[in-house]
Amino acid sequence: MNVEIQHYSFKAWKAQWSSVPTDWWRIVLVVLAFLAGLVAVAALGHFAIIPLIKSTFPDISPLAKELVQLGVLGLQFVVGLMAFLFVKRFLHKKAPSVLASSSGSFRGIDAVVSGALFLTLFSISAVVVDGVQPITDRIAEYPPSAWIALGLIALIAVGIQASTEEVVFRGYLLPVLASKMSVVTAVVVATVVFTVGHPQSGVYGTIGVALISLLFSISILRAGSISFAMGAHVTNNIAMMLLFPEMSNADARLVDVVGLAAGLVIWLAYVEYVVRRRRSE
Repeated sequence: MNVEIQHYSFKAWKAQWSSVPTDWWRIVLVVLAFLAGLVAVAALGHFAIIPLIKSTFPDISPLAKELVQLGVLGLQFVVGLMAFLFVKRFLHKKAPSVLASSSGSFRGIDAVVSGALFLTLFSISAVVVDGVQPITDRIAEYPPSAWIALGLIALIAVGIQASTEEVVFRGYLLPVLASKMSVVTAVVVATVVFTVGHPQSGVYGTIGVALISLLFSISILRAGSISFAMGAHVTNNIAMMLLFPEMSNADARLVDVVGLAAGLVIWLAYVEYVVRRRRSE
């Protein structure tokens, strides 16, 4: 029997954080430390790294350009994560692990299966909305060897980026807020912060980001772990950056939001099924 999930309760968050200092200024500084790390590397990449590469290699290929952009993205979130973990440890002392956001624990298999399901739903939605032509055209841009290199770098860089966002916003911010206020209010606040952290997303892009944050938060409330959300988030971002590199949240349309919402509901139903099955074991 999975004891951790069987006895999971929202009150576990309050119990875990009861002996940890959680003044509001501490929470704000931890999140700001994460954002500061992102901004610092983004500025470094924009004003130094990328210009240096362009001047050194003026005829840089489209593939190399994508690899550099992915590398800067990965570095950006590595620094952001390090800043977050350092300040979190300094201000919260013995805070609960961000990979066990409640009484549940992180499960790699859950992340992998969740990611596979989300990729399937993402692919179906993309084909239904725009057909297979955009995807086949994108795949035809590079030979298989180039796609292997691009895929590996994306797995590392985007994996770090999406995992870090889950760790910060739903592995840390959601539980610590839920220890101070109602769970519903904590979900709303964490969703707003996550959405605001994705500016210039346009109307539909902003709605999509908010939906992702909301349903990912619900999955954590149900499963007691960020595993499912982390797998889905990593998969979604890798698929977007590899298959639609020129698109951004600002390019989202109503039909895209509808497809995303449908996929999220099906994905969340799977999470609920797994949680109920384990509780009955």
